[in-house]
Formats: sequence, C-alpha cells, structure tokens
Amino acid sequence: MKGTYSLLCYTREATGREEANNEDIAYSMHLALRAGETAEWEPLNENYGIFFAAGVPIQAATAESRRACVAAAHFVADPFDEARPATDAVAYGAVMPGIDITLKSLKNPYLFRLADGRFALAATRTARGGEPDGSERSAFLLAVSDDLTSFTQLGLVMLRTGGGVNRPSVAFDADASRYVISWTSNDGKSYVATVADIVAAAESGEPIDIAEAVVTAESSRSCDCNIPNAVLAT
Repeated sequence: MKGTYSLLCYTREATGREEANNEDIAYSMHLALRAGETAEWEPLNENYGIFFAAGVPIQAATAESRRACVAAAHFVADPFDEARPATDAVAYGAVMPGIDITLKSLKNPYLFRLADGRFALAATRTARGGEPDGSERSAFLLAVSDDLTSFTQLGLVMLRTGGGVNRPSVAFDADASRYVISWTSNDGKSYVATVADIVAAAESGEPIDIAEAVVTAESSRSCDCNIPNAVLAT
C-alpha cells in the first residue's frame, strides 16, 4: 500500500448485546486504520474485537482436561486464581467454561513490535466483564501475532511489585537489545523494567526487577477518533 497509514488499538465502553457490544466484546482488543493524519479512523472487523483474553484453567484441572481449552492449554497454574474443586467434566478430559476455566477480559491494550519483527500485545488482564482479577497488582498479559489477525497468548509477564501495573507499554531498545516495560502504579508513580527476552519472561513466569521512572504516564481516556464508545490507554 502507498502512503502513510496509522493503526489504532483500543477497547470499547460496553453498551449491550443488542448492539453486539456487551462486556465480553467491548473488553477485547479492537483495531482501526486511517490513511494519513487527517483521514477518519476506520474500525477493522466491523468494530468487533480482534483479540480476546484467553480463559485460564483452574488449578484442579488435569493436563488432559486443559487440552480442551486450546487457547490456554499451555498456561502454567495461575497464581491469581483461587483454588476450588473441578467439575465432573474434568474426569472425562473436558472442562466447563466459567467453572473449570476462569473466563477473562482485558483493558488498556498496547501494540508493539518484537525484535524479530512480529507484533506483540501488552494489556491489563481482568476478570470477565472488566473487574480486577488480582493480576493487575503485579503482571500484564502478553500475546504475539504475525499478522494482527491471529494471536497466541503467551501468559503473564510478572513484575517484582505488588503496587499495581496500570497501562503497561513495551518498546524494544535496539541499542541495548532489551525490552523496556513502562507502567503506572496504583499511587500514580511511573515505573520501568527491562528484559532481554519478553517472550521467555511470559513463558517462565519469573518476576522481573523494576525501577522507578521519571516520566509520568497518562490516564486512560475516551477516544476523540469518532469511533463509538472507543477507549484508548494513552
């Protein structure tokens, strides 16, 4: 394609099922495209979600039953999931959504490029419907994609903090060959962390050391992009 194109990443304010914009749909990653700096934003996929946070199998789910949840079958036990008994379906290698699998949503999605050129998404994971699920205190979810149409959710990037990881963003510093992670804590302070391989960090679950930053991040705000109910992270 000729010319300059911009890509917008956002969620939406939930309205209702009648408008195909209930909480399950609104609290997913949406994309919009515009040609040049003055053109209008055009929502992709008819303003429907493009990436949805994967549900998380409970700790009592067996390895066999986890395979029934394709998107999250490879996840390790979620440290933020309260222990509870599984249903009888687990004994048959199956799962009951919402019981054996804890359904999730997301907010504050942020797109960036990996060192190998692939796309990646950082976002705050939430409980289904947008309420906190505990992970926002010290982690954010990470997903990768070759083409922005199909994503693989890798799990959570853990940070050595309990003070909140709000509006996470990531950029690859080519000079240092490290990923720079930035976010705002619950008390409004800005923090950073760096890691050589963010994909490996998400897969290992090992926490990354953090440091206080100088620049203060902005709060989430409604989007002035003329997309109904759109919400941006920055």
